Amino acid sequence: MAIVQEEQVKTIESVKAVALRKIGVIKELKDKKKMFSEQKKSILDNDKNLQKAIDNAEELVKAIKTAKDLVTAKKNFSDIVQKNKDTHSEIKELIETLTGHLLNYSKMAGADFIEDESGKVLKIQHKISLKDGQLKLF
Repeated sequence: MAIVQEEQVKTIESVKAVALRKIGVIKELKDKKKMFSEQKKSILDNDKNLQKAIDNAEELVKAIKTAKDLVTAKKNFSDIVQKNKDTHSEIKELIETLTGHLLNYSKMAGADFIEDESGKVLKIQHKISLKDGQLKLF
């Protein structure tokens, strides 16, 4: 029995040694990889043509932002933005009232569909959720 335990110990020790060697190799490779990444970054940071292109791109981005700010500051642009907000609010209000009408229609007709003027059948879906402690239908 002692011989078996001694062989297992040798086997465990050899497995441990192999694992520790591999851990060391992995650490060395990770250090190399980090060094290569730093070298790449250094090359990119020190390339004059690349830096000039980056500077030009940054200037172009600033010019685009300035031009966009000028356009969006115009009255007709702000009018369109306000009209869009108003239209959004109107749609939201109409959907809220439509929800009530469809709910009433569904209860009165006993059906979960409605037919439009062209004969197309539309399914009425009931969705109810709680939001901020109030019951909301949508």
